[in-house]
Order: sequence, then structure tokens, then C-alpha cells
Amino acid sequence: IFLFCGSVSAYTEWAMDYCDKVMIFDHGDDLLERLGKDIQSRLREQATLCLKRADEYKQRALQYKRPCG
Repeated sequence: IFLFCGSVSAYTEWAMDYCDKVMIFDHGDDLLERLGKDIQSRLREQATLCLKRADEYKQRALQYKRPCG
């Protein structure tokens, strides 16, 4: 959870209950940088999974490949 606010200190007590899930930002550039990094990481994970599945499907297709005639 990304929380953008004017004063981090106003939310620290509340956020302690969610410290493993919440990141509090009081500057837009910091939030944007972190959000960009998280999106990049997630897209890389998804791309790796897609490439792995593509290789699996390619190997499966090669099992059924037979010469004509």
C-alpha cells in the first residue's frame, strides 16, 4: 500500500500495524520513483514467467512434430 500525505508523522502510529504492507511518502518524486521500481519489478517477473511458459509450449509442440509423407 502506498500512502501519499503531507505529513508522515501523522500516520506513523496507524501504519505500524501494517508496516510490512504500507509505505508512506510525503514527496511526489519519492512515490513516483518507488512506484516505477515496483511496476518494473512486477513486469520483469511476468515476462520471465511468460518466457518460461513459451519454452514449455515450444518443447511440447516439438514432441508432436512429425515429418510429412
